[in-house]
Order: sequence, then C-alpha cells, then structure tokens
Amino acid sequence: MTLKGIAASGGLVKGRVRVYSKGLLYSNEDILIAKSTTPEMCVEILSAGAVITEHGGLLSHAAIFCREIKKVCVVGVKELFGNLKDGDLISVNGNTGEIEKV
Repeated sequence: MTLKGIAASGGLVKGRVRVYSKGLLYSNEDILIAKSTTPEMCVEILSAGAVITEHGGLLSHAAIFCREIKKVCVVGVKELFGNLKDGDLISVNGNTGEIEKV
C-alpha cells in the first residue's frame, strides 16, 4: 500500500510508525505521525527519524521546522490514521511525498 502526500523536506527513511504523544521518547528509527504539529512538539520531532502529518502544506509548522533541521517530512496525507498504526514498518520518501508499507 502506498500513501501520497506533499513532499515537504527531502530524504529517504525507513522506520516504525509512532503516533505522537506528548513526552514520548522517540528514536531516529521512529516515524512520528500526527494530525498536525505545533512548536511544543519540537523536542519529539528532533529525536524522530521523520515526520508525517495528515494536515498541512509547504508552509505548515511541520514542513518549515523539518526543512530547518534537515528532517524528512511529508504533510497533507489523506486518511493517514485510517491506514497507519503504531508499529507499522514504513518507508518515507520526502522527495516524492510517498509513504509505503514495507
């Protein structure tokens, strides 16, 4: 299954889906997914391997912050939470906006 969103910050990453939860510790092997991001989520974003959001565009918080810190990011993925859950192994392509279950 392949999902498509807006390529917001380039690169390729493979890892496990982790739904955002405040204060949760992430590793660079975790792909943080959220409806959208806010500045209070920066610590979690910094430690994750990549960020995917269901809402947002190229000027969203997730897109801008991930470009600044050179973190792979895809935003605006429709039905993100209907298709991915904690623990799924996925590949994220920040150059094309494609997310694929491995």
